[in-house]
Amino acid sequence: SNSRVVVSDTLFANNGDSSADYGFYSTGGSVITVTNCTFEGNPGWAAWTEADDVYRMTGNRFSGNGYDRIRIPAGSTAGVVVWEAQDGLDGYDLSGDVTIPSGSAVTLEAGAAVMGEGGTELRVLGHLAALGTVTNPITFTSSADSGPGGWAGLVFDGGTGNLEHVTVRYSGDGNTIFGEASNIAVRNVLTGEVRITSSVIRDEHDDYSNNTDYGLYASNSRVVVSDTLFANNGDSSADYGFY
Repeated sequence: SNSRVVVSDTLFANNGDSSADYGFYSTGGSVITVTNCTFEGNPGWAAWTEADDVYRMTGNRFSGNGYDRIRIPAGSTAGVVVWEAQDGLDGYDLSGDVTIPSGSAVTLEAGAAVMGEGGTELRVLGHLAALGTVTNPITFTSSADSGPGGWAGLVFDGGTGNLEHVTVRYSGDGNTIFGEASNIAVRNVLTGEVRITSSVIRDEHDDYSNNTDYGLYASNSRVVVSDTLFANNGDSSADYGFY
């Protein structure tokens, strides 16, 4: 936490002997840069970085790992974090609730993906910027990425966001705002706004027919939505695409 580590042009290969192992691991608020490295044939996760690590992982290559992903456990981010798309990287896998605190920001570059494990949400008290393009959209999805009900989605609890050319899908677990399920939930965003442009919010529902499902839920907030598709959210006539 009191030093800087730079790793470049390095091969991480065949480290570990199970799916619970890691090719690269950082913890304790580390300050790290990992660039132009190759993660190959590690039987577990390519890399683990804790939420409060201040890092830049850029220009790396991922292939043949048990999980071609960067795993991020529960915690709060620090400062300004950039999650980049990289060659062969499936995405940034959240193994617990990750919070962007007030005064901090997370930026996703075009083509990047965030994948939440069961019950996990990305909670925004600061700012989330996800600016994809037509050819390189950004994806927020469950870790399984196979159908609804896999995670708790995006939660803006007073924090702001700018989402463009993103797809948010496959939520279905209850979130911390109201306990029910939504792909995106927004509450008490009165300074600034959450802006969603040219995006897709789809395929959300839980496994309990007595719960209400929402594609996008907004309460007491400034939300701007344009050129966006809401599709297949909910599994009953009591559910909502946009509420």
